[in-house]
Amino acid sequence: MSGKKRRDSIGQLNNHGFSLLELLVVMAIIVIVSTITAVGLNVLAEGNAKKANKTMYSKISELRTTTMSKSGEWYMVISCQDNTYTLETHHVANGEDNIKDTSKFSASRISLNYYNGDSSTGYDLRNNSLKIQFNKNDGSCKSVKIIDTEEFITDNLDSPQFGKIVASVSRNNTYESKLWYKTGRVTTQN
Repeated sequence: MSGKKRRDSIGQLNNHGFSLLELLVVMAIIVIVSTITAVGLNVLAEGNAKKANKTMYSKISELRTTTMSKSGEWYMVISCQDNTYTLETHHVANGEDNIKDTSKFSASRISLNYYNGDSSTGYDLRNNSLKIQFNKNDGSCKSVKIIDTEEFITDNLDSPQFGKIVASVSRNNTYESKLWYKTGRVTTQN
């Protein structure tokens, strides 16, 4: 009987729950994993914003070159639907408007805004669509307008001299492409 008593008392010792030290270790592990996940998601979002900026820079530059070298009228529309930003290059010839190229990227943690010059007020491209068009003869900016309101941004090409599309994750992490109205040149900052 003494052996049975000993087994019962050992079993009782093992059924007292978790010690404070064990709970602290588990909490520390949860904090470390959460921190690594949050940092990883932020780095991923910054990379996506940088990639979005490079895509816009490339596609707008390509639109300018295409406008000057190919027949017909060309323009680009930047819009957002279903949490996805879309850059569509359109070709208008013989009265028909055809989409010739489409690029897409996620809008889940990225915001795109269009600013006219150094203005602090921008157009959020989640809620507005932006149309960009170049002049065929010299590649200068023909028009930039917010489609949803039909508001022309480039009524006066002298002041301001440029517009910028800013891709951002937060206020501190921004990537921008500038569109110089008189020359049509596109520059980028990363």
